[in-house]
Amino acid sequence: MPTAATLARSTSGFWAPLQVEELKEQLSDLRASLICAFNQLLDLKDLNTGVHSTRLAEWAVRVAQELGIEEKSLHDIEVAALLHDIGKVGVPDAILRKPGRLTEEEYALIKKHPEYGWAVLRHLPGLEHTSHFVLHHHESFDGKGYPAGLKEAEIPIGARIVCVIDAFDAMVSSRPYRQGLPPEEAIRRLILSSLTASWSNAFFTAPRQTCQRFSQPQALLFPPPSRVLCLASLPAWLRCRCACTPRSGPKPSRETSSRTRDSV
Repeated sequence: MPTAATLARSTSGFWAPLQVEELKEQLSDLRASLICAFNQLLDLKDLNTGVHSTRLAEWAVRVAQELGIEEKSLHDIEVAALLHDIGKVGVPDAILRKPGRLTEEEYALIKKHPEYGWAVLRHLPGLEHTSHFVLHHHESFDGKGYPAGLKEAEIPIGARIVCVIDAFDAMVSSRPYRQGLPPEEAIRRLILSSLTASWSNAFFTAPRQTCQRFSQPQALLFPPPSRVLCLASLPAWLRCRCACTPRSGPKPSRETSSRTRDSV
């Protein structure tokens, strides 16, 4: 009769693959929980940033799909869009919520947020590409962006997608001191900008269907602050609910400037 040790050795080869798959699933669940926790942290830091990031995650996936980007890269782009502003947790609240024009010193500090975000995400297994998309989501096709001054094809495609939809969202979103642009006007301005110089009409042909969502009432673009559903229509592994608590703060003045917190 075989001993317990013999049975253990004979069955170890059978159980090993199952254990590996179980560990992979646990790691995936842990990564998803961390991503949702980071998104919640953004909500606590700045409610508008958290809601804005949730919108961008959905839009980024839709645009990437329309551009024909391979399936395995969609996850990296999705998470980069959701967490592109995670580095803002390292920026003082007084700067993030400042209603008026930023000083040179304040502007230089807030421009550090892509590097802060990269510094956090690069340590998470499976988010190496995501961290680089976050690092470069403020680069510009003409090389005048930050932090590295990359240009043209040097800018990772995921970072470029996040950059463009980030700019689009800023244009169509209304603020207390200005009215948001109609979606078609925002697209027209993006076509003329240096952000999309190499994309021709490909990028903007793709989101025409998505643009119907953009054109819906503001209530759909800005979910009620009491509860935000994170990525409800996206892959199940990243679905989570983030409870958001409304907070009061100083209302922005009517002064507009290229150096306000909305532009970084």
